[in-house]
Amino acid sequence: MAAVVAVLDHAGRQRLLARALTAAFRGRGLDLRLRTHRDLVAEVTLELAPGGAVSVEPDLLWLSPADPAPGAPLSGDERFLSAEIASAARSIALLTRSPVLNRPSAVSPCGEFPAGAAAAVRRVARTPDLAASVRPERFTARIDDRDSVGEVYDYSTGLSSYGPERDTVGPVRRRPSVPGSRLARVRIVGDEAFTSGPVPAAVVDASRRVTALYRLDLATVWWLVEEDAPATLARIDCWVWDRAAAGELDETAAAIAAWARARAAGAVAG
Repeated sequence: MAAVVAVLDHAGRQRLLARALTAAFRGRGLDLRLRTHRDLVAEVTLELAPGGAVSVEPDLLWLSPADPAPGAPLSGDERFLSAEIASAARSIALLTRSPVLNRPSAVSPCGEFPAGAAAAVRRVARTPDLAASVRPERFTARIDDRDSVGEVYDYSTGLSSYGPERDTVGPVRRRPSVPGSRLARVRIVGDEAFTSGPVPAAVVDASRRVTALYRLDLATVWWLVEEDAPATLARIDCWVWDRAAAGELDETAAAIAAWARARAAGAVAG
């Protein structure tokens, strides 16, 4: 049985996903080994011979960018160690010749996905035919119109609201709201697409293009959908957490396992 290493928060925020993945991989003849970044760095070896290419042992790897959330604030030394471990794990995923889900790049630990959620949405405006899906945003140092009913993100508190709160001081990010819309989700796993109920085909196609833009194999794209109006892009996630899986863990896990098996078979054949 072929072995696949899955790096995720299997004892915490992705516990249910880990359980679904284990069953899905076993059903396809793959032995799934659950690890954290710390485990991966302790077990995997990078070797570089003079004048040669980097080799990674073990070579078969499937990676997510998740690690357990700390239960208490970290000290300076602990933060440094955590950053070094994350950097080493990212190097392993970047250099291995095996298939890696959402393989890291030089600019991101998850494909080419930006560090900020707002930046990820704004950058989609560069994609042909998708600029109208991205709401214009305005950044200001303080509130200049307290009667606005648009969405407001207050950087001083880290909180969002419809219209500024009485104690909002800024700086703020503002964008128009979309009243009367419903939230729709499209999850892309390789060539598969899963939706939260009826979603226009154009929205599914746009989700595939957003996923390709950031060189992702797995992404969840959230839209605000109105009747007889273009959909509005709300958010992009490049990983799956238990709390946001919305009861689709089994089919998501099955699609991930199928992706891993197909890529592993292609790597062996090549």
